[in-house]
Amino acid sequence: MSMPPCHRVSRLPVVLTRSFARIHETNLKKQGVLPLIFADPADYERIQKDDRLSFAALDRIAPGKPVNVQLKHADGPRREY
Repeated sequence: MSMPPCHRVSRLPVVLTRSFARIHETNLKKQGVLPLIFADPADYERIQKDDRLSFAALDRIAPGKPVNVQLKHADGPRREY
């Protein structure tokens, strides 16, 4: 049983990874989870286990458009993707 499409943005679950199998990506979408991949797969290696990710302007996302991700390392430095 799948959940209806989710249009809430304030607490939208997000999965960010190097890549998805097509069936896995479709299943996440059906469950109301936003599947995102890195434009540059090498950026995946820059994330550390205690980092915090913030996704800006999710209320304005559109198919094929990049999503701004802000990464804050536990030791302080920030990066944007």
